[in-house]
Amino acid sequence: MDPQRPDPEELWRTASGPRKEIDKVRVGRLAGRQFGVIAARQLAEMGASWARWTAAGYLHLVLPGVYAVGHSRLAIDGRCAAAVLYAGPGAALTAATGLWWCSLLDARPTTIDVITPRRVQSVEFVAVRGRRTFDRIMHNGLPVTPIPRALLDYSATATDRQVRHALANADYRGVLDYHAITAQLERGTPGSARLRKALERHEPQLARTRSELERLFIEVCEEGGIEVPVFNVMLDGMLIDALWIEERVAVELDGVEGHRSPAQLYADTERDRKLRRGAWTPVRYGTRQLRHHRPEVIADVKATLAAARAAARAAARARRAACSCHNRRTSSCESTLRATIPPKPAAPISITSPCWYRHAPIAAEVVLGPAADSTLPAGGTVPVMGV
Repeated sequence: MDPQRPDPEELWRTASGPRKEIDKVRVGRLAGRQFGVIAARQLAEMGASWARWTAAGYLHLVLPGVYAVGHSRLAIDGRCAAAVLYAGPGAALTAATGLWWCSLLDARPTTIDVITPRRVQSVEFVAVRGRRTFDRIMHNGLPVTPIPRALLDYSATATDRQVRHALANADYRGVLDYHAITAQLERGTPGSARLRKALERHEPQLARTRSELERLFIEVCEEGGIEVPVFNVMLDGMLIDALWIEERVAVELDGVEGHRSPAQLYADTERDRKLRRGAWTPVRYGTRQLRHHRPEVIADVKATLAAARAAARAAARARRAACSCHNRRTSSCESTLRATIPPKPAAPISITSPCWYRHAPIAAEVVLGPAADSTLPAGGTVPVMGV
């Protein structure tokens, strides 16, 4: 369901069948529509006696006034539904929980954020925000605040990096509405300053990152005034963390947990050898370098890119010098050059979707311009996934 659809009829209605039905059947049917939970007020409206069922182990208290039906081990969707029921009619998911429910955040929330027009205290795993009026929409069976409101509530407690990542994911999913977000920004409202700052520094490539280390590398590039590369690119069967395609520079970001055993170190050297054989320049940076030695990393990246561009210019001059035509600007010269120096076969390059574990990649194709030392023919095409 589209997360931007208007709010339909209120989900948490008690009607669950004729009054003559067995009470447990009616309760089970309603709880099945609410991810396995039910509120005490709903049980009272149905005329069910839940005190006896609680003693018998059929109902399990999850939150004050909210019960799990049949068992007490709730999945995350059941916990979200229980939090909305606890906050009362008119409540909705918001902030990190609302964004995660709309697939705009990767990390599963440990605390459920809800907003309600009623006076309700935060308890256990539920963080309650109070606001007299706000809009709601329905998404995947639960009420949530619209994405601009959820982003504003999220910005009140999240870091700058986390807010920028959420904006990039919203942009990638096509649900980033600048006008609606800026309309929410008011002086004195918690989160407004951080969200406004994140909008000014918006970087769509953050949506393609898969780790905190990759997001750190984007910060390093921005700090050094370096063009942000493309992230998570499939190159000749290998998933490359970051890639400057025109300069043919491949960046591998090595965390401690995945690059310390002899087998892992051997695999890294084999990847570097394979990249060099394909005329790519591999460079590697670790967590400590990106966190504590940023000036050195910035200088090294700039030097590597400058060397790659200088090599490309030298290769272009060598190709021009190999042409025997006196007027090198004529089309005959170009034809002779193309016939004399055929391009190498290009390895396929594919860019993965940021939500690769949730959504199937979408096949697409992008045309790359001919680089001076590119292995692609002029106007060659490269298959790209997830664009």
